[in-house]
Amino acid sequence: LCYGPDEGDVEVRHEVAKWLTDFYGGVYQPDHPPATGGSAATAEPPVDVSSSIPPNPDASIPSDRILITGGASQSLANILAAFTDPTITLRIWIVAPAYMLAFRIFEDAGFVGRLRAVPEGNEGIDIDFLEHEIQAVEDDERLRREESTSGDSQLREQDRRPGPRKPGRTHYYRHLIYSVPTFSNPSSRTMSLPRRESLIRLARRYDALLVSDDVYDMLYWPVLPPNTSHHSPTIPARAVLPRLTDIDRFLPRASPPTHPFGHALSNGSFSKLLGPGLRTGWVEGASAAVTALGRVGATRSGGAPSHFTACVVGEGLKSGETERQVRRLRREYARRWRRLRDAVEGVMGVEVVESTYIDRVAGGYFLCLTLPAPLIATEVVDRCKRVNLIVAPGDIFEVPGDNNTEKTRFRSLIRLCFAWEDEDKLEEGVERLAGVIKVMLEERKTGGSHRVGDGSQKGDGE
Repeated sequence: LCYGPDEGDVEVRHEVAKWLTDFYGGVYQPDHPPATGGSAATAEPPVDVSSSIPPNPDASIPSDRILITGGASQSLANILAAFTDPTITLRIWIVAPAYMLAFRIFEDAGFVGRLRAVPEGNEGIDIDFLEHEIQAVEDDERLRREESTSGDSQLREQDRRPGPRKPGRTHYYRHLIYSVPTFSNPSSRTMSLPRRESLIRLARRYDALLVSDDVYDMLYWPVLPPNTSHHSPTIPARAVLPRLTDIDRFLPRASPPTHPFGHALSNGSFSKLLGPGLRTGWVEGASAAVTALGRVGATRSGGAPSHFTACVVGEGLKSGETERQVRRLRREYARRWRRLRDAVEGVMGVEVVESTYIDRVAGGYFLCLTLPAPLIATEVVDRCKRVNLIVAPGDIFEVPGDNNTEKTRFRSLIRLCFAWEDEDKLEEGVERLAGVIKVMLEERKTGGSHRVGDGSQKGDGE
């Protein structure tokens, strides 16, 4: 019940590191990478998680790479406090469609108007787009500074401010790139291994920090091939793909690093695994980055956040109960996903947004759907309320201030969640959605207006 050590209780950090090693350890081996998928151009086969990856004894995760946090949201705010400065960090790059509640965290850190969307495809982030845009920002900044020093313009106030407030204790990156690489929210897409490696190389070239919310990594299950019996298949207990922080740790560098803080932080949380009310999670990264995060002012004042709860969670890790709970969730969510997916297949004109990179694997919390033209998600969502149905429209996942192109607008996208609602209501929710879509498509054809429900149906299906 006393203040906890800034980086978290030593024993809890040890248990988290051991648990993560069991799941991620050895998944990334640069000299002998696992089978990877890719685009048709590369002719690479998709990832098959049924293959066994031999453990790598050098890939164990030491506890000095672990920081205990108050959950992924709180730790994102602390990461911004520790490693960004609006006078130094040029842009926040966000893979879109994106987790909408992260936007305010970035804006609160002083980056209003400097959030930029990076589109994703079947293999995840569009690396070429990102590098082109980062280079354009760097070119503009260099030109501005040249004009400033030549006397053609006045130095901005921020250019007259001192550099890093704590020299040697941290590093303020020029760019921060935020993503959910595995089973992304909302799209459920997964970033391919080649893209992940390319992203690490890009971050090293442009002095960028990669912050990944890895909160869905452990929630995955096999997808049964067509025409197979619906028995419960064996669910592998190891990661589908290495995290960005794993790749940053082991991928050889083209040149020596200029600082010890690394270029990737993994943001994890027990909210999706044990319960959101626990407000307990972890960050994994270079040990210097962990130390810097532990020195953020709020943590130095109050000690490790969620210290008591973290110690309780640590006991669950030690006893194995946490891992048993994760395995129960995999089985539960696999069943729910299949029920929702099977129901959606019969909906008129709807296309499921999927990742083609990983083979026979699904995960996360969501199914993302593309509506048939010319339907607009916000209009469909509004009509769904008449039949007591709640779904999320794509526009809420657009990056504020950067949604003016087809690649960064998601007006035909809707997100369905299979993790929250009672399982027996999933099909009913899809039936209501299908009814709304059918009526609205008919209206577009005839130019008329049909009444869709009166809001009197019982239940709250999604």
